[in-house]
Amino acid sequence: MDLSQSRGDERVGSVILGTLAGFGLARFSQFRGRFTLNAMTTAPLVMPEVITGLSLLLLFVALEQSIGWPAGRGITTMTIGHMTFSIRRPPMRGIDVAIARLHRR
Repeated sequence: MDLSQSRGDERVGSVILGTLAGFGLARFSQFRGRFTLNAMTTAPLVMPEVITGLSLLLLFVALEQSIGWPAGRGITTMTIGHMTFSIRRPPMRGIDVAIARLHRR
């Protein structure tokens, strides 16, 4: 089995597990482990931002200790952080066109 085959198997397995988890969360309002299942399914959506934020915090702390800049965490570090997130996720360009087309109908 080559690498592309194992990736295909992982994709199929993740689709099946995700469908079952979504069905369970949507269909059953109360069950033991609901909070854990919900946290496990939403964690991959949140983790990249959390890890990037913590990495930036560690970078700013290390820079302040080594070269004295930035002095504390304030508007400068917030601006740099927001620029980092904006560069990482560019805005969706097709949204405005699609909304304009829908509005014309």
